[in-house]
Amino acid sequence: MLYFDANATVPMTHTARVAWNEAQDTAWTNPSSPTRTSAKVRAQIEESRGLIADLLGIDSSALVFCSGATEAANIIIASCARGNPQGHVLCSSMEHACVRESLKLHFPGRVRFFNPTLPVSDFQQTLSGMQKNGVSPCLVIAIAANNETGTLLPWIDYARICRHSGVPFFADMAQWIGKMPLLSLRDVDFFCCSGHKFGAPKGIGILKVSGKFWAVTGQRGGGQEHGIRSGTGDYPAIHALARALESAAQLDEEEVFVRQTQKQSWIHELKKRIPGVSIFGESLPGLWNTIAFAPPHGSRTDWIIELEKRGFLIGSGSACSSAQTGSHVLDALGVDPSIAARALRISGMRGHSPEDWQALLDAIQDTAAGFVHTQSGLSEVIEID
Repeated sequence: MLYFDANATVPMTHTARVAWNEAQDTAWTNPSSPTRTSAKVRAQIEESRGLIADLLGIDSSALVFCSGATEAANIIIASCARGNPQGHVLCSSMEHACVRESLKLHFPGRVRFFNPTLPVSDFQQTLSGMQKNGVSPCLVIAIAANNETGTLLPWIDYARICRHSGVPFFADMAQWIGKMPLLSLRDVDFFCCSGHKFGAPKGIGILKVSGKFWAVTGQRGGGQEHGIRSGTGDYPAIHALARALESAAQLDEEEVFVRQTQKQSWIHELKKRIPGVSIFGESLPGLWNTIAFAPPHGSRTDWIIELEKRGFLIGSGSACSSAQTGSHVLDALGVDPSIAARALRISGMRGHSPEDWQALLDAIQDTAAGFVHTQSGLSEVIEID
């Protein structure tokens, strides 16, 4: 079985798994306990924190370990709401559900969305217009790389504009880290990511905070993680996270360029083999590993089932909302709802070879050939010899 749903999750890397198992055997005690053994575990947590901070170009005092991007986004948005009870938020229209749902709860009727597919100058004008009208946002939010389509947003430009304007900026880096060469994130006031997206265990992630805007507070409890995120520290997961991030840091610009070139060739061949296929966000910058498309025939559920029978696991957009037929991301791209309802997502891993991608293409062609429309408008599958 070949796995092409990497934007949902990826398996632990070998180095992360070895580190996790080693720590489970040798450093499993509660790091908050008063014993010397536990003090060593606390020191190891801080060593991992320093390594991760160096890889991300940030100060280790700003790094908070949490369960992942969903928890981190909720912490930041809730903290912003407490510090700005009547505040407004400027948010991109391509955010993950963890951001959108948290905004609905904490900023009802006080969120303005901007289209990140438009030039950055449009964003700057929107932000300036809000400030001139006396509704300067207390937070700007933009996902770095969209989970459904792989679309890359100009988050570096947004961060620069926000810093110049004195407005805090929050970036969801969950899909970007591990799929793009690491850059310094020092100028991003707040960001989050989930370790399981780049080879760490599930249930461990990173939140970067800035205390110069408003107090960031999370769960009440023992005050671990700078008083922001209470709970017993999970050193084995943190240790594995550091090892996984080290592996992710090996991805460089040259490798990304080669993989982007291969992606474009693959899309070109897909359009030749399946006339009428729709490719989403094709004209926009995107992750090398992600291709979102809609075949001209067949339901996406049938497609996923048929491809799994042929030995390939793919996705249908956001894994968090796979049961829904609509997509606010595809709406933002102007995709017709009837086409969006057939949306499929392929998201590969660095370990996939060109032969793996070719085999997937062949399987998609075979599956497409097996779908025909009946007069009722439903799809049926015809077995191919």
